[in-house]
Formats: sequence, C-alpha cells, structure tokens
Amino acid sequence: MNSSPDNPDYKCISDLEQFGNPDGWKLICKASSQSQKWMKSTKAMDIGVGCLVQVTTQNDGNIAEAVTFVPSICVMESKYGGYRLVGHKQKEAIEV
Repeated sequence: MNSSPDNPDYKCISDLEQFGNPDGWKLICKASSQSQKWMKSTKAMDIGVGCLVQVTTQNDGNIAEAVTFVPSICVMESKYGGYRLVGHKQKEAIEV
C-alpha cells in the first residue's frame, strides 16, 4: 500500500471499509526494506492520561505486534515532521 498524508488510504484502496476514527493512531517512526522483506513501525494513540503505544515488526511475512499503555505522555507534532511522544509537563512547557 502506498498511502501517505498526501495520498490517504481511502484514495489508494477502492474497497476500504472503516469504523471509528482511523486517524486516531499517529505514526511515530517507520523503517522498511522491500528487498530484505522487513518493516518496523511505532504508532501511538493519545487517550488523555497517557498513550497507547503499538510496535509492529514484520520480517519475511511474519508479523509481531505489541501494545502497551504509557502513562503521563502525549503525542505532539514534531518540528521535523511527523509526530513524537513527550511528557505532559514537557508539552505544557512547549505550549507556553
């Protein structure tokens, strides 16, 4: 799939079905190699009192995922593009 912020999923997939907010998860980082058949990504969903953080590793068709709750952090846009995780106190200092 070749989706990106400029080319969202709903434009790439003609039969896409979705429920709820598919943009709730924010991509923190991703690395992949098609020739070596691997991909790693980290996504986070801000839930107010912390974040759910999901890591995904795909290697030669095998997929492993883990999700955990991290208290007292939030998702913020990064000045370098994309998103990053910061502590609630750090976010308050940045927004002032």
